[in-house]
Amino acid sequence: MSLRKKLLIGAGALVAAIVLIVVVATFTVGCGYHNEPLKAWNPDTGYRHSLFEYVQGPDDMVLALAFSGGGTRAAAFAYGVLEELRDTEVIIDGQTTRLIDEVDFVTGVSGGSFTATYFALHGERIFEDFERRFLKRDIEKELVLSLVLSPRNWFRLLSRHYNRSDLAADFYDREIFDGATFGDIQDRGGAKVVINATDLSTGNPFHFVQDQFDFICSDLTGFPVARAVAASAGLPPYFPPLVLDNYSGSCGFRMPAWLRQSLDEGRTSFDRRSVGARILASYLNPSVRPYIHLIDGGYSDYFGIRNPLTAARATADFRGQSRLPRRIIAIVVNAKRESEESWGEIDKTSSVSSVFPIIANVQIDRYSIETLELLRSNFQLWQERAKEAGALLDFHIIEVGFAAARDDAERDYLNHVPTALTLPAEDVDHLREAARRILRQSPEFQKLLLELSRPIQSSIR
Repeated sequence: MSLRKKLLIGAGALVAAIVLIVVVATFTVGCGYHNEPLKAWNPDTGYRHSLFEYVQGPDDMVLALAFSGGGTRAAAFAYGVLEELRDTEVIIDGQTTRLIDEVDFVTGVSGGSFTATYFALHGERIFEDFERRFLKRDIEKELVLSLVLSPRNWFRLLSRHYNRSDLAADFYDREIFDGATFGDIQDRGGAKVVINATDLSTGNPFHFVQDQFDFICSDLTGFPVARAVAASAGLPPYFPPLVLDNYSGSCGFRMPAWLRQSLDEGRTSFDRRSVGARILASYLNPSVRPYIHLIDGGYSDYFGIRNPLTAARATADFRGQSRLPRRIIAIVVNAKRESEESWGEIDKTSSVSSVFPIIANVQIDRYSIETLELLRSNFQLWQERAKEAGALLDFHIIEVGFAAARDDAERDYLNHVPTALTLPAEDVDHLREAARRILRQSPEFQKLLLELSRPIQSSIR
C-alpha cells in the first residue's frame, strides 16, 4: 500500500472520528437534567417547610437536627449523633419514647446532607446499609471510574449542559438514593429534610423546599434528592455549579405580603431582612436571571439553619394558631475542624492556591458564630411571640462539635481528619463514637433529658 493511500485512509478515519464526536455531542446537548416547571402555584401544596406543621402528638415538641458540612467527616459525625438518639429513651408525658422517633426535620449542608437525606428517606434503615452505601465506600475512586470507564460519559461531558456535578448527581442517584425524589420523602411521612446550597450569584443560601422553588415557578416534588445533595456538596473547583432553570412568571405565583412589605420598607435599608428580601425578589425577573447557579452550601451557611429559620421568622405569628409548640430543640452537629495554620508566623508571600482555602475557612468560622447567634435570637423572638399569644415556649440549643471533646488526644485526632468523600474505616468509626460521647456528655443535653421528664406549662396563667 502506497504512503499516499495510507495517509488518505488515516485522514478519513480521523474525519470519521471527529464527525462521530460532533454527532454524539450534538445528541447529548440536552442530556443534562432540567428542573420541571410548576404548572400552577398553590401555597398549600408541595414539599414545604413550616414550624407549625411539626407541632403534633401529646408533647407538642419540635426537634430539629442540623448537620454541618465537612465531607464524609461530617456525614460520619452526624451518623453518630443519630445512633445516640436511637439509643436514648425518655419518658414524655408518661410515655416512653426514643429521641430519634421525635425528630421532626433535619437540615443538611454539603457532607452532612448525605446523612440528613438518607435518614429522611429511610428512617431507621439508615443503620442497616448507610455505612456500606456511603460512609465506608471509596466514593472518590468510583466517581473517577464512572468517568474513565464510561465512553457515554466522555461524550456527555462534551456538552455544555453536562458537567462533573451532573456526573456526581447521577452517581449519587443511582448508587445511594435509588432515584428518590422530594415527593418520596413527603409520601413517607417521617422527618423532613432541608438541603442547603449557595446561590453563586448572590452568595445567599438556597434551600430545597417548595417555598424557595415557588420564586422560580419550579416543581420540587419530582426533583431528585441526589441532585440537591450534589449541589449542596458541590465544592469548587472540583465540582462546577449545578444549574437550575428559572421559569418565574409562568405559574401565577404571588409575592408574599411580608416580602412586599420588606421591599417597601427597605428600599434604602441594608439590614438583613431588607437585603434578603431583595435577593428573593431577584428570582422574579427571569430575563435578568434565567439560570440559578448553585455551589456548596457551606459557603453561605455551614449549619443549614439560616434560611429555614429566616423564613419561619418572617411568617411565625403565633396568634391565631390552633397548636403551639411547647418546646423547640435544635441539635447542631458541627464537624468543622479548628484552624491549624498560624499565618502570623510566616514571613514569606504565599500563592493564591494556598491562601484561598484559608480565607474561606476563616470566613466560615466567623460566619458560623454569627449564625448560631441568629438562631438564639430567633428562638428568643419566638418566645416573645408565644407569650403574646398566651403560651409558654421552652427552647434548647445543643451544639455537638470537636471543641467539646474532653480528651486532648481525641480532639487532636478529630481535627486532623481531612475533608474528603472517602475516609478510612477507622476514621469513620472514630467519628461516630466521638459524636455519641460528645452528645451524651453535653451539659445542655443532660439538662434537656431532665426537663423532658417533667411536664411544662403550656400557657400563661
